[in-house]
Amino acid sequence: MVTIKRTSTKNKESMYFGTFHDSYENTFDTVHFPKISEEYPFRGKGFYSLVGKVVLDYNYPMLEVEYMEKQGWLNPDYL
Repeated sequence: MVTIKRTSTKNKESMYFGTFHDSYENTFDTVHFPKISEEYPFRGKGFYSLVGKVVLDYNYPMLEVEYMEKQGWLNPDYL
C-alpha cells in the first residue's frame, strides 16, 4: 500500500480510494465502496491481497475492490 484517502458518500458512509504497488512495482489505484470498506477495513501499512474488477473511470483504469486481506511479513530467517 502506498496511500489511502477516506471520503464520505452523500449518505455519510465512509469509502476509500487507495494507491498500491503490484509485485512488479507498477502503481495502480483502487476504490473501496462503503460495504466493502466496512467488511474489509484497512489494517495499517503493509502488503494486501486484493480481489476485484478493473473498471474505467474517465478512461482511467482502477480496481474496484471486492475482497481485501492484509498479508503477513516474511521473516528472512525462515526462507
